[in-house]
Amino acid sequence: MKKIITSAITFLVISFYCKAQKNLNENPLFFKLAERHIHYPINAIKVSLYGRIYTKFTVNKIGKIENIEVFFPVMKPEYDKLIGFTKSIKSGLSKIPLLGIGYDGEYIVPIAFIFTNHRDSPEIAYPKNRLPNDFDTEHRKFLHELKITAKSDDYPSIISAPQSIQIDEQ
Repeated sequence: MKKIITSAITFLVISFYCKAQKNLNENPLFFKLAERHIHYPINAIKVSLYGRIYTKFTVNKIGKIENIEVFFPVMKPEYDKLIGFTKSIKSGLSKIPLLGIGYDGEYIVPIAFIFTNHRDSPEIAYPKNRLPNDFDTEHRKFLHELKITAKSDDYPSIISAPQSIQIDEQ
């Protein structure tokens, strides 16, 4: 009888732990994998483009990232396709393996594409754009910012990069 009670208590504790909501902001592996899989688009490097891009996504009951959508700043589809930020973000987040049970929910993650154009200035071009204060986040959980970096001198085949410019709504 004692063994059955112990087994039942163990089962209840494990069941509770697996169902408890976990905080994705406290999962360093998510951030490490996201920063590894999201690449700075080469076309953005060629034109010295940097900026902060807000992306929303959901995590399903088993921990799979789904419904990835870049929503701010809004860029013209042809411009976005040419530069490649959305493609890089969607591809990168899709490559993250299952996060596990308990992370299900809707999230927003700001992704800072930080560029250093050594041909223009030794200064790091850190994005200044932010979501407008009145922007409806639809009750999604806000995550810490991801930082994706690139430097002009990492790409010697790019002979002359223009002056760095920040992403704006295009």
